[in-house]
Formats: sequence, C-alpha cells, structure tokens
Amino acid sequence: DDQDDTTDCDRECAIPRDNGSCAAYRYFRGNRPAVAEPWVSVAAGARGARWLTSDWSWPESWGVWSGGTDPVLSIPVPATGVALRLDLDWFSAVPGMNVRVEVGGETHVVRFDPPAPRRQTFAVKPTREPTLVVRFHLDRMSHAADGRTLGIGLGRVRLRAADQNLK
Repeated sequence: DDQDDTTDCDRECAIPRDNGSCAAYRYFRGNRPAVAEPWVSVAAGARGARWLTSDWSWPESWGVWSGGTDPVLSIPVPATGVALRLDLDWFSAVPGMNVRVEVGGETHVVRFDPPAPRRQTFAVKPTREPTLVVRFHLDRMSHAADGRTLGIGLGRVRLRAADQNLK
C-alpha cells in the first residue's frame, strides 16, 4: 500500500501474506498492543472464549466442549475483502460423528472417524462483514459423567489470509 505512515495512530499487520505484503492492518492509538499469536485459544480466560456465541459448555483449561447440537462461533475480522482460511484444532466426543460446518457462505461436512484431534482448514470467501459467523451442526452427542452433553471439543482457532501458508 502507499500509506506507509499514519497520523495520530500506529498500525501493525493483522493478516500477513506470504509475499510480504499485508492483507489487513490493525490500527491503534498510544502503546502498541502485544503481538498476537497466530492461533487464538478458546480456553477459559483466553481471548477466543468471547467468540463462543451459543450452544457451548463452559470453557476449560484446554478449550471448550460444545453443549448442544448447534454451536456457533462469532469471530471478529477485519473487513478486508480478501479470501481467508479458517483453521480449527478440534476433535469429537463420539466416533463416527458427522459435523456440518457453515462458514463464509459455504457448507462442509466433516466426519470424525476416529474422533481423534485434528487440524482442519476451511476456505472463507472475501467479506466486508466485521464478524465471521461459523455455525456447526452435530448429528449426535455424548453424555459426560457430570451430566454435560458433549459433542465437539474446540481448542484453538486461527484466521489467516488464504495465500499465507502456515504449519
């Protein structure tokens, strides 16, 4: 971009691209916030726990269980108009569970067989919306000894530019 300097504020790249350019900037006044980690935890007390909109259990030290069949995440995003990738570190409480994931206007079906932890990536079309809403639909649930209903376990989330290749 041609805006290398800012007036009365500072900025940092929020969504870097592999070619060294930046897809979106975060602007702020005063002291620069700590550089964010590429992954955001949804564990108790973590920034991502605020994104758990509905149908989730209480966040724990490792992450969170879904508490119903239709959990929703609402992730704030810069309205960049560039294609994104949503990465999830997650697992299932039930072998053979099918999860429908609706994100960025697309629907994906994920089968957890086995229910082991996995990293999954979903393409997100360019948007100018300030929030990326991710809707899950689970075809079955499990019941914990403490009475909670468990479906998927979500540990952390990452949103990145589609052309950014990360491990």
